[in-house]
Amino acid sequence: MLKYLSIDGGVLSNKTIPPTCKIMIAYIGNLQKANKYFFGTHAYMSETLGIRFDYFEKQMSKLLEQKIFIVTDHGITLGFDTDHIAETEWKLGV
Repeated sequence: MLKYLSIDGGVLSNKTIPPTCKIMIAYIGNLQKANKYFFGTHAYMSETLGIRFDYFEKQMSKLLEQKIFIVTDHGITLGFDTDHIAETEWKLGV
């Protein structure tokens, strides 16, 4: 069970990352810090984070397209470290 979500300060202050994506990045990033991957369904993550599923799917597609998230044999993880994510100007739109 998820007790809390920690959002990296650099990611939080990056104006090119929409708020919903920041939450999604934090969720996957927190798993990565514990050497874990997300292997559940998009519907599960959407429900867990309280994000409407159709909007979640659009944001997930953008994060995968920009390789902020990557899919491995183990599941979804971050494609870059949080410093890189925080310092990059992303074209994620709102």
